[in-house]
Amino acid sequence: MNTRLNNKIILLTIAVTFITISAAYAQQPDKRGWEEKKARREAFRKELSEKLNLNPEQQKLLDANRTEHRQKMEELFKNIHDKRLALREELQKPTLDLEKIKSKQGEIKALFSAVLDLRLERILKASEILTPEQRKTMIEYFKEKKKNMREHMGERGRGEMFGEGPFGEGF
Repeated sequence: MNTRLNNKIILLTIAVTFITISAAYAQQPDKRGWEEKKARREAFRKELSEKLNLNPEQQKLLDANRTEHRQKMEELFKNIHDKRLALREELQKPTLDLEKIKSKQGEIKALFSAVLDLRLERILKASEILTPEQRKTMIEYFKEKKKNMREHMGERGRGEMFGEGPFGEGF
């Protein structure tokens, strides 16, 4: 009996935490922030394109890769959002069905795994488009950007949290 009560308390704590985090995540960002971010992203793309000395065909292929990737990512994140809502509804029911909860959580994990697969796929496609020299230049460029970010932000950069990235240490 005591174990059953402990399980319910744990599940209730998880549910409350999940709902609180989901509510914070669901808040709409300030439009100005998105516009600034979009402008910075566009400037970054232009700078990288110039740095790599991309020819028009490469630029066209990379733009198509980015567009395709963005569409697939939007679909995946919409599915993740829908699955999270379904999980939230399941967690708010008076009687918890652990099998359904675990199943929905498994679906969400699978979707996040698909996000990682899609990111790797985009990197590999971009690598096929670039020449070996352009790839080397790109890797050096990203290392320099990461170094500058760390100097600007201190040692709070993503690398410490997530470890080594697809382009080597610090990415």
